[in-house]
Amino acid sequence: MNAAMKPPPDTAIASDVASQALDAQRLLRDVEELRENQARLLESQRQHREAQAIAHLGHWRLDFRNDTLHWSDEVYRILGLEPQQFVATYETFLDYVHPQDRDRVATAYRASIQQRIPYDIEHRVLLKDGSFKYVHERCVNHYDDAGNPFCSIGTIMDITERRLVKDRLRIFMESVENSPAAIGMSTPEGKHYYENKVFDELFGTIGEHPPETLYVDPAVGHEVFKTVMRGGHWTGEVQMYGRDRRNLTIFLRAYASKDSSGQISALVGVHTDITEQKRAEEELRERTDQLRSISAQLTMTEERERQLLAQELHDNLGQQLAAAKIRLSALKTTSKTQQERIDSIVKLIDEAHQSVRQITQAWHPPVLNVLDFLPAIEWLVEDIRRLYEIEASTSIKTCKMPLREETQAFLFRSLRELLINVAKHASVKSADISIRCHEGQTLCAVRDAGCGFDPAPVLHSARGRLSYGLRSINERIQTLGGTLRIDSQPGKGTTVTLTLPCDKLTEECTQP
Repeated sequence: MNAAMKPPPDTAIASDVASQALDAQRLLRDVEELRENQARLLESQRQHREAQAIAHLGHWRLDFRNDTLHWSDEVYRILGLEPQQFVATYETFLDYVHPQDRDRVATAYRASIQQRIPYDIEHRVLLKDGSFKYVHERCVNHYDDAGNPFCSIGTIMDITERRLVKDRLRIFMESVENSPAAIGMSTPEGKHYYENKVFDELFGTIGEHPPETLYVDPAVGHEVFKTVMRGGHWTGEVQMYGRDRRNLTIFLRAYASKDSSGQISALVGVHTDITEQKRAEEELRERTDQLRSISAQLTMTEERERQLLAQELHDNLGQQLAAAKIRLSALKTTSKTQQERIDSIVKLIDEAHQSVRQITQAWHPPVLNVLDFLPAIEWLVEDIRRLYEIEASTSIKTCKMPLREETQAFLFRSLRELLINVAKHASVKSADISIRCHEGQTLCAVRDAGCGFDPAPVLHSARGRLSYGLRSINERIQTLGGTLRIDSQPGKGTTVTLTLPCDKLTEECTQP
């Protein structure tokens, strides 16, 4: 038997089998590793797609050699499309760019290729429903050895929400910058980090002076800081130094701004310069006081003129009429006709005399010359009862000091006018008068339970049975620094209240 024809020894066969087994194991390991790599790749792609979806970030690749454009799924979603809905092209993409931005986008992309600069642009894309989004695009271009571009690889990110927030922030900052108030912000530790233009104009650049030097009274600044750090709001007028060391009157609103966790992150101060306003108010107050003083002097002069005229009517015309009545009454005649004429003339003279008395009472009641104010009111109540059959009760708790002459006469005539209004218009036979002092104010009120009325047009109408008297009282009381209030409803009675500062009534108010 030829040696070459001899069967291989058992060891050789075993070695060959072992080698094949090792090859099979390696193959199985390679296949398993390939499967694991494929699974990892698929998982990586899935995570990549999820990451793009979460970040609203898509990627694209434009190949110039075969004129193809690849969009990731997120690019389609950003444009409001289903992923891989159609084969993308550069022209298709431009169709989705907002018409007002289209030329700018195309020009910027061409320039990035020609000048070999990065493509970086924000623009709008127009969706099928007519709405639009803001996107941020970036890309890099690749060139061959000859310098010719062969592809662009880029990303597109949906920045609509960020852009809207940015626009809102820009509008807010423009509002703050252009606010007529001076606005400053600091950290909770008191370190200033923002001021608007008006703040700089009023106080100078933040940091130019320590914050506490802005306040004339450092205690004010300490109080504001403590209030704000407790989470409260501080509002009030403060005196502060301006940048030119002028003393300014500032209306300050200070508060703490908190972050999402509720922690104080900033202190905000809104300063409104009211220096000129306060000066104007003070000038107006001084002029008003001057006008009131002049008005009081005029009232006093008028009252004296009224007193002189009333006295003249009473002493001259009244006395002459009384004398004429006495003399005519003394005439006796046997002629019935003549006697009737004399009696008729006596009656006319008596009526004229009564008219003179009423005019005298209206201009300056003589009772004020001989009685104090409170007894004079009692006399007035009795006179109204006699003339108009109105019963008036009184409740008087007022200053014990003598009243000023001009205000005494004004109140007397006003109460008389109000009681006559009750008699003429309220359809009742009773009224209540109350006069009292309260917190430096004297309140005089006349109440009735009569028919009532709508007070709205009374002080404003040019005509009306009630308007003239009430408007006259209202105009006069305003010159004395007081107010007139009417509380009334149809069918529910009327209350008219005159309120005057006590110092307009008497030199020294001693409340009972």
